[in-house]
Amino acid sequence: MTKFLMTEALERVAVAHGSLAGQIEVRRDGSRLALFTGPAAVNRSRVYTRAVGVIAAAGGIFLLHYSGWFLPLIAFGVAVALFAGKLVNARRLVEIDTAVRSHAEGSQRGPGLDVEQVRAVRGVYDTKGWDGFTTVSAEQDDGMDVPLVILMGTDEQLAECLCRTPGLLFDCPSTCAGPFGSSKSCYTPARV
Repeated sequence: MTKFLMTEALERVAVAHGSLAGQIEVRRDGSRLALFTGPAAVNRSRVYTRAVGVIAAAGGIFLLHYSGWFLPLIAFGVAVALFAGKLVNARRLVEIDTAVRSHAEGSQRGPGLDVEQVRAVRGVYDTKGWDGFTTVSAEQDDGMDVPLVILMGTDEQLAECLCRTPGLLFDCPSTCAGPFGSSKSCYTPARV
C-alpha cells in the first residue's frame, strides 16, 4: 500500500458517503479517525427496540387475562417503547490513530496495526452457540490478520459498511462474508 494520507482517505470516504447510506459515520479528531454507527443504523435499532417494547406490552395485555403477574411485562414494554430513543445511541466501533499507526477497539488499545502495511480488509460472519457476530480484520503484508472490531448480531448491511469504510480509508480491497456463505466485495480500489 502507498503512504497513508489522511486527506485522501477522507476524500474517498466522502465520495462513497452515499453508498454508506448513513450506516457508518467517520469522525476526525486531529490524527485520530473514529468510526461510529451512523444515524441510519441507530434509527433502525431504535425502531427494532420500540417494536420489542410494543410486542411485550401487547403480549402482557393479552396474558393479563390469565394472571395479574403480567402487569410488570406491560410496564416494561411501555417503558421500552417510550424510551427507546434514550436507550439506543451511536456507538464507537473502531478508532484509528494515524500518528502512531495503530488502532484501538472502543476505548482500549488493541494490537498494533501499521496502516501502511494493510493489504486487505475482510469481514467474516460466524456463530458461537446461538450468537452471531461478524469479525472485521485487516490483513497485513506479512500475512498476519489483525482484528479491527467484532460486530455482534446479524446486521449484514452494517457489517458490509463496516468492511467498506476501512477499505476506503486504507485504499485496499475489502470483502464481507455473510451468514449464508455468500461473499461480497465491499470495495475495490482503482489501482488494483
